[in-house]
Amino acid sequence: MNIDRLSQLLMARERAAAQDQVHTGPPQKNRDINQVLDVNDPSVFDMVMDISQNSSIGKKGGSKRKVQLTPLKKENPYQKEEEKKSTLADKQKDHLRKERLLQERLSRLVPTETSDYYQTLLPNSFYKAYPCSDSGLYGGKFTSKGNIFYASSQSHIMLFNTSDPYDWRLKKRIAAQNVYWTVSDMDVCANEQFLIYSTLNPIVQMIDLETLSSKVHMFNFSSQDDDGSWGNSGAIMSLKFSGDTKEIVAATKNAKVLVYDIFANRICSTVNNAHDDEINSVCFANRSESNLIFTGSDDSLVKVWDRRALLREAGTFVGHSEGVTHVTSKGDGVMLASNGKDQMLKVWDIRKMVSPEGMRNVRLPRMSGFDYRWQEYPFKSRPFQRHSEDKSLFNFKGHAVLKTLIRCYFSPLETTGQRYIYSGSMDGKLPIYDLLTGEEALILQDAKARKSTARDVSWHPTYPVLASTSFEGCVNTWSLKDKSNDASQEKSAMSEAEKQRVYELFMGNRYQYRNDDDEEEEGESQENHDDDEEMEEDGEDFDYLRQRLQSSTSQPQSQSSQQSRAEGESMASLIFRQLRQTFQGFTAQSVGASQAEPEEPEEDEEEESDGIDHKDVE
Repeated sequence: MNIDRLSQLLMARERAAAQDQVHTGPPQKNRDINQVLDVNDPSVFDMVMDISQNSSIGKKGGSKRKVQLTPLKKENPYQKEEEKKSTLADKQKDHLRKERLLQERLSRLVPTETSDYYQTLLPNSFYKAYPCSDSGLYGGKFTSKGNIFYASSQSHIMLFNTSDPYDWRLKKRIAAQNVYWTVSDMDVCANEQFLIYSTLNPIVQMIDLETLSSKVHMFNFSSQDDDGSWGNSGAIMSLKFSGDTKEIVAATKNAKVLVYDIFANRICSTVNNAHDDEINSVCFANRSESNLIFTGSDDSLVKVWDRRALLREAGTFVGHSEGVTHVTSKGDGVMLASNGKDQMLKVWDIRKMVSPEGMRNVRLPRMSGFDYRWQEYPFKSRPFQRHSEDKSLFNFKGHAVLKTLIRCYFSPLETTGQRYIYSGSMDGKLPIYDLLTGEEALILQDAKARKSTARDVSWHPTYPVLASTSFEGCVNTWSLKDKSNDASQEKSAMSEAEKQRVYELFMGNRYQYRNDDDEEEEGESQENHDDDEEMEEDGEDFDYLRQRLQSSTSQPQSQSSQQSRAEGESMASLIFRQLRQTFQGFTAQSVGASQAEPEEPEEDEEEESDGIDHKDVE
């Protein structure tokens, strides 16, 4: 009968499945008939149809149950090929997307004569520590030319002569005036003639770096609604010079943005209630043009202000879930970066900011309310979740923005093309992030360095030297060190004479910025090392100060210093070219041949000399 035949077939299939457990798995009870029988087989199909129409399955007297037939799906021979094609197409799309992203990132870099080669030579090892204070250092930065490094503690301002970036000398130790808690911020003008600093009160003080006299001029930023006492809501948290040294922009604890005209000796622009909380940082978008201003606040927002229309902000960047500790500009008026208490460093494009109209419907992220000064961030292990209006280009995580207002900056233009961005950290580690790959390039850490909070960091503008301040009262410096000497010696085709020549060029000419009066400055630095002399308040006549400022803006450098810096810069460029050619494997003869000029017929007039002895270089 068909029922017997069907039972035999079922039993045979069960036995076959039990014998081949590796492929079919262990036998299962109450298995569906469609899982055992191949209903695509015509004989099986007819047998099952006959049983379903003439017999009942189950107990005696039970109702008939129709057998639901679901033909087994046969594998499409072209399915795998189509899947492979779709996978290959997805890979190609992903590759094209990465290529477009890489081209977009490359377009943001600023190539220079030396950055295309030297952007791979990063400071990677601890070099030296310079103790300079009994209390913690809060700020420290190189000047735009790299001749001076200025640092601040809770009570003093230290000036280092960094003409030789590998051998600093303490030039002056100045006692800060009217200090409420600490020196909150400092800045030096573009021509390195004046230094301004604030001390958590409405007073900004300016020092003449050329004379270094005991006289100081004071600018009062307090407004009519302030009570004038130190530490009030009008305390200045951050300040910056304009590019022409005519104005100072400042941000206060009561959420004000103030622009001070030095020549007129008054506040020329004011923004009240610029944020909903304290403003921790302020900077110009482009130092040469002072129309656009960036601010970062404890309300987790970064805002853009146009001085030509200060009734409201020009735009806002949304993305930080905690307060913003520092804002820095790339200097091109387009890109900026911000450090946040949410342990994130974000890079922004001003063309992607949220308009004031768009901010009306934006729901800001809810802040945790933790105190970064002594508490750990509660959501450190939480995965990153981007806000719906977060238009940031990069998001970097790995440094600790705790205990103080940690700062971040773009790398120098001349040596790196501003390819990197770096930050301080509470644990003393200094991360360097790559804006081309979007990943972490390296972290500076060493057992020799004092592992204390690094609030401020600064990269030398022309050398692979990075300096960081420490809460233990010293400045840690980091420099380039070749960690693969064996491999480089095998790959390099340089002879010993060529290596010695490169060493002389790179190391022997580090002193091109030294002035003739270095010995006098060294003697003065020894006398002033332990000198805590106080500066006289407002002792300089304002008319005289105005003349000094006008002369500095019209002629920022003296002829001798300008000539020496020009010679130093040309020598540095020459060293860069020589190093590039040597490291690429050229021999000394090929370098001389490449630099040799074709013979020209003699002329009556003598050619102008560039002031460099090319024989020594070759």
